[in-house]
Amino acid sequence: MAFSIEEPFGPIADDLRFGQVAAMIGNTHLKKGAKPIKPTDFALSSFYRRRPQRKLSVDAAKKMLLDFADSFNKRRKKKKREK
Repeated sequence: MAFSIEEPFGPIADDLRFGQVAAMIGNTHLKKGAKPIKPTDFALSSFYRRRPQRKLSVDAAKKMLLDFADSFNKRRKKKKREK
């Protein structure tokens, strides 16, 4: 799995190869000063599209982690009672 992230193969690599060809052809027909086309613009897979990361404040991150820990501990206590 980790190798496929470094060196993609299969359908993901096919999408990227197609994107490289399409971007090259598209960039040859761009007007001067236009934003260049990237291969990922044509990739069908969302593997190469980066989602904007949401920035959390320290308080929001702390609350999220504490909520997760509380829900985990509740499930753990419930399982102990069932045994």
